[in-house]
Amino acid sequence: EGSLEMGAADDALVLSGVELATTYHVDGGAGADRLTLSGIVHRGGSFAADDLGKGVNLGQAWETIDFIGGTGFTLTDDLVLSASTVNIDAAARCSPGAG
Repeated sequence: EGSLEMGAADDALVLSGVELATTYHVDGGAGADRLTLSGIVHRGGSFAADDLGKGVNLGQAWETIDFIGGTGFTLTDDLVLSASTVNIDAAARCSPGAG
């Protein structure tokens, strides 16, 4: 179990091919932050409180989220970003799901 919390600076985090089943949140913190998910098959969204039953809580501090390289991400709640940039490449999918 765990979480990732980025600092107050501008951050870029790439999660590639890792299992997120016990990761309850990934937070961008202050600054201009970018999250890239590559080869990740999981679920989650922006939750008011962490809930592993719904997947990973991506929080609301990311300015950009990229879904690339075979990622299959199912949203189990809203996805709220600090700035609204979501990129999905041709080899990835981000789809709505049941919360």
